[in-house]
Amino acid sequence: MGLQGRISPFISKLSLLTNLSLQSNRFHGQIPSSLGILKDLAFLNLSSNKLEGSIPGSLHGCQSLKVIDLTYNNLSGVLPKELGWVKNLTYLALSVNSLSGVLPASLLNLTELTQLELAVNYFTGKIPPELGALRKLEILYLHTNYLEGSIPAVIGNCTALREITLIENMLNGEIPSDLFAKLKNMQKMYMSNNKLSGSIPVTLSNLSQLILFDVSLNNLEGQVPAGLGKLENLENFYLHSNNLGGGSGNSSLSFLTALTNCSYLQKLHLGSCLFTGNLPSSIGDLSKDLYYLNLFDNHITGSIPDSLGNLSGLVTLYLSYNRLEGKIPSSLGKLSNLQRLYLGNNRIIGPMPDDLGMMSNVGVLEFGNNSIGGPIPPSLGNLSQLRYLYLSRNRLSGKFPIELTQCSLIMLLDLSFNNLQGSVPVQIDRFSNLALSLNLSNNNFEGQLPASIGKLVFVQAIDLSGNQFSGSIPTLMGSCISLAYLNMSNNIFEGTIPESLKLITQLEVLDLSLNRLNGSIPIWIAKAQMIKNLNLSYNRLSGEIPDTGRIKSFNRSSFLGNVGLCGGSALLGRPPCVVQKREYIIRKSILYSLVAAVAFVCVLVAVFIYCFFFFRKQDSKPEHREHGMLRVMGSPSHRGSRTFTQRELEIATGEFNEAHLLGRGTFGTVYKAIVDDGNTIMAVKVLHGDSIQSYKSFKRECQIMSEIKHRNLVRMVGYTWNTQFKALILEYVGNGNLAEHLYPGGLEEGACELTLWERLSIAIDVANGLEYLQEGCPVQILHCDLKPENVLIDNDMVAHVADFGIGKLISADKPNELHVSTTHFLRGSIGYIPPEYGQGNEVSTKGDIYSFGVMVLELITRKRPTSNMFSDEVDLRNWVHSSYPDHVLDVVDSALKEIKSTEGALQELERCCIQMLDVGLMCTEDTPQERPSMSFVVQKLTQCLKSSKFM
Repeated sequence: MGLQGRISPFISKLSLLTNLSLQSNRFHGQIPSSLGILKDLAFLNLSSNKLEGSIPGSLHGCQSLKVIDLTYNNLSGVLPKELGWVKNLTYLALSVNSLSGVLPASLLNLTELTQLELAVNYFTGKIPPELGALRKLEILYLHTNYLEGSIPAVIGNCTALREITLIENMLNGEIPSDLFAKLKNMQKMYMSNNKLSGSIPVTLSNLSQLILFDVSLNNLEGQVPAGLGKLENLENFYLHSNNLGGGSGNSSLSFLTALTNCSYLQKLHLGSCLFTGNLPSSIGDLSKDLYYLNLFDNHITGSIPDSLGNLSGLVTLYLSYNRLEGKIPSSLGKLSNLQRLYLGNNRIIGPMPDDLGMMSNVGVLEFGNNSIGGPIPPSLGNLSQLRYLYLSRNRLSGKFPIELTQCSLIMLLDLSFNNLQGSVPVQIDRFSNLALSLNLSNNNFEGQLPASIGKLVFVQAIDLSGNQFSGSIPTLMGSCISLAYLNMSNNIFEGTIPESLKLITQLEVLDLSLNRLNGSIPIWIAKAQMIKNLNLSYNRLSGEIPDTGRIKSFNRSSFLGNVGLCGGSALLGRPPCVVQKREYIIRKSILYSLVAAVAFVCVLVAVFIYCFFFFRKQDSKPEHREHGMLRVMGSPSHRGSRTFTQRELEIATGEFNEAHLLGRGTFGTVYKAIVDDGNTIMAVKVLHGDSIQSYKSFKRECQIMSEIKHRNLVRMVGYTWNTQFKALILEYVGNGNLAEHLYPGGLEEGACELTLWERLSIAIDVANGLEYLQEGCPVQILHCDLKPENVLIDNDMVAHVADFGIGKLISADKPNELHVSTTHFLRGSIGYIPPEYGQGNEVSTKGDIYSFGVMVLELITRKRPTSNMFSDEVDLRNWVHSSYPDHVLDVVDSALKEIKSTEGALQELERCCIQMLDVGLMCTEDTPQERPSMSFVVQKLTQCLKSSKFM
């Protein structure tokens, strides 16, 4: 409703009040203890506010209370035992707060209670066995706390229970068999992410109403009960990340046959369980409603059963990281609903069947790291929905099939480490949506690289290394303006390094080593601000190595094997460049002539400028008291944004002089502008690209952005627009960006001085900014390129999110889309792009939440998601998750551990890092729907800040 302020204690004067519903507002402060005198109050809902302090024990005076809902607030302190005296209570919901302490035994008095929600707090201690007295209890939520000890068997006395969630605690011991013996009404049981041990009780088959069962991420072992076939209503069954292999041969997977009786089964996740033996042919008799089957990362042997082709409802099939042998069965071609097929990292042999081309909806094919031979089937060209194709590290031979270029939606193509040969087809430009990676490395491709590769304007990484490409590097390569990674090493390329490559302003890695390139090193390489890794070694380059710009940051290995190179920094170990005496004299005379000519021209220009400004000053209005400085007010436009002329910006930035350069990013180049008599500094972002957007649409977006005022967002002051030039005038934040603070000198090995408090504060600042963009703006704005480089830090170490909404300003105009400001095609930086964007899904708030999650993981680990330590198999999230939560200090930035050297400090560091990494892992879930809202993220991080003892 938008109400705010404090809840008045005088509300208790409403003595006849029976229903107090103030949910989803912005109330802050404490809950008035005077509420306890409202004898007739039956319904109290204060959820989704910003209330803080403790829950008043005086509420026990409201003896008529049946419903208490205080979820989604900032309440702290212990759960008052007095609540156990409100005996008519049927619904008690306190989830998502900062409540702590043990659960009071007085809860046993709430015998009328049907729903108890205490999730996402800081409760400790054991689950009180007194809960077993709540015979009418139907819903019990205790997840995401710090509860420990075993699950009380007396919970089985709550025979009305339909749903119980114990996820993300520290519960241990075995699952009591009595728990399953009595809960005949149980429908959903969540116990994942604890430390439970022992086996799954055979009494599980007694839960005849069970719909969902989740015991993943525990230490369970032994065999899965064979009586699962009695669970006729089962829809979701999650056992992944346990030690359930229990036995050898086929026995550990025999329960799959029993599951064929579960005719409603939809999701079956059995990954990372150490299962052994062969897949039974009966797997093809599982429910026709089964759409998700995951057997990832086990020790399964034998061949893939033909019967899998009978599972007509399958959408996702994971069989990767096993020991499967034999050929890919052609029956998989019958899976017309399949969207994702993962068979990588097995021992599969033989050719790929042509029938795979019949999977009309498949978007991901991952067959990497097998022994698949033969040619790539031309029938794959029929896969019109294909977006990801991984065929790397196999034994594929033959040519690059032209038919494959018909898969115009492909965003990532990896054919590396095979025996493919011939030339790359000219039709490669049909991959117009290729936005992530083209990897053809380590094959036997030959001939000239087609110029049409330059039409892949969205691709961010190209690797052609380890082939036999010859001829010159196509000039059109410079049109691949989104490239961050370009590796053309170990080929037979000749000619000079194309000047056109300077147009790729985002290029971070350039490897042209082990070719036959000649000529000099282009000066643009020295000026390229983004290049972090350069390798020009073992070519035939000659001339002087530029001793300016980025060249200074590279070592001698970047230039080895080029005997004609000279000069440069002494650290490069190259001989000095020698100029012959005659040549020196000629150059000297030419230089004198040029100096004289330039001096003469400068005098003429100075006289002209003086006259121009002198006469202009005579005619100017009084308020234009000085020229040469940009006026912050510009030319007024309605609704807050200001317009500026291109000439004003040129003057304020010294004609966009390199000395004013602040940085280059995805959307444009940023310059420092001196304004208002030199007393004020602003930032001018000159946008990249030739937009076809109309002035009306551009102005509308600028007006929206100019009205956005938030402490953690970079404020837009105004803009410039003409058909050839577009720029934004922004607030100047002068203490660098987050990437510069995390990686001084651009190196992960460098010393980072950010404390844990500063890292957490920065995360909260960014979260607050995103929360405002997603939930607080009248027009929802998506960022689409959130990363440390786009988080600016001021002198008080407050973080400000930059570049939000700018993607829309350089995209095509869509007048009908007024409710969301975002890009209309894939945007982002490698490592921060959510997986669903790669599958063609629309951009959404959940995509920004994913990018934020990656950044949180990066803040704690100080590892870039693009670090060389990661691969296709293990990314930053997987690496963190493998140590979470028991060994979390293994992934924490060593600089943080050095600061907190005592045992107590390390324990507190570990506790805080677990909470932050928990947020990062939640935000980077593969499925967008499983990611939290930004308001929830803000709340979790704020709770972490408040509860930290050393901050």
